[in-house]
Amino acid sequence: MKLLFSLLSTLVIGSCASEPSAAMVVNYPVESGTHSVLVFWQPWCGSCLAEMPALNAASSKHAAKLNFKGIVSGPDSSVDEDLMNAIIFENRLGYDTIRDRDGALSKMFDVSKTPTIVIVDSQQNVIFRGQHVPSDWLQYYPR
Repeated sequence: MKLLFSLLSTLVIGSCASEPSAAMVVNYPVESGTHSVLVFWQPWCGSCLAEMPALNAASSKHAAKLNFKGIVSGPDSSVDEDLMNAIIFENRLGYDTIRDRDGALSKMFDVSKTPTIVIVDSQQNVIFRGQHVPSDWLQYYPR
């Protein structure tokens, strides 16, 4: 899992929430010692869109303890980035979205469907994996 942090710090291409079509490179410094919430989603996924308000609220409420990142996997030919950016903008998504163009993060976490939520602790161990928002976020805070 140590590869996760180097992947996140180099692969990060996200979206600017202030403009619906402004895809941009984000230099995101991944802090070791924090817990990361990785939200794998797709613009065409109805279940992903249904989970988005709860995830957005959680990212605001728990931002001091948990580092949220959205991840949209797939090559440019299979992801409608205009739709992705519009969804991010319309939902006022409070966390960056990473375009995992080569699927490296999806492969690393064996993601075969969306949404998939993965929480990784400060030791880079997966401590939660599921298709729905956890009922108790506090149990995933760093100790």
